[in-house]
Amino acid sequence: MKRWMLAGALTVLATGALADAAADLQKKLAERLGPTAQVEVEKTPIKGLLQVIADGQVFYMTEDGRYLFKGQLLDLKTRQDLSEPALRKARIRLLRSLPADLTITYPAKGKQKREIWVFDDLDCPYCRKLHKVFPRLQAAGVTIHVLFFPRNGLGSPSYYGAIRVWCSKDRRKAFDEAMDTGQAPTDGQVCRHPINRHLALAQKLNVTGTPYMFLDDGEVIPGFVPPKKLIEFLTAGR
Repeated sequence: MKRWMLAGALTVLATGALADAAADLQKKLAERLGPTAQVEVEKTPIKGLLQVIADGQVFYMTEDGRYLFKGQLLDLKTRQDLSEPALRKARIRLLRSLPADLTITYPAKGKQKREIWVFDDLDCPYCRKLHKVFPRLQAAGVTIHVLFFPRNGLGSPSYYGAIRVWCSKDRRKAFDEAMDTGQAPTDGQVCRHPINRHLALAQKLNVTGTPYMFLDDGEVIPGFVPPKKLIEFLTAGR
């Protein structure tokens, strides 16, 4: 629903954009979407076409405000996906909008070389396999932020398990134990938790399964990657 609202705002506000179309549209969108909205409007290599990044989404709009579309912009001559850099920027902006203390963080050992965000589900066997690699990633200079993505949604056993993990006295220890045993805590206090925010963020980022990893440059790695290959990929040239 929010995506359609955003598209509607774009349609209404773009009308009448003139010479300084990008700056004008960016100002109007920021006013319409509120003070917390992060909006960026840029020109594209196509004359008269603007690129809009807002709320983790990338749109394209003609300067006269008549045409709007959402999708990939490809350069067939160079075989480049011109939308991917904008999508990466949008993903990182969304991920960094969530404070680190609303994730379960595993800090890098020594100098941090990379930072990643991993959406996990307590019922996911491949998440448990990836979790065993965390110490090796930390030793390689990678900081890991874990967010919960119960694949069966609100009210599912893994959703309530994630809440119990979060509300544990030592949530990182509780999460480690849940990943090691495949069993979430069976008791624990109910507290204020960010699990719903994790789910909302996952929806904006189009997370479709677990584990689902985002790198600090906005690149996406869906699914499980063998440990050696993952570490080599993350630390190459660092």
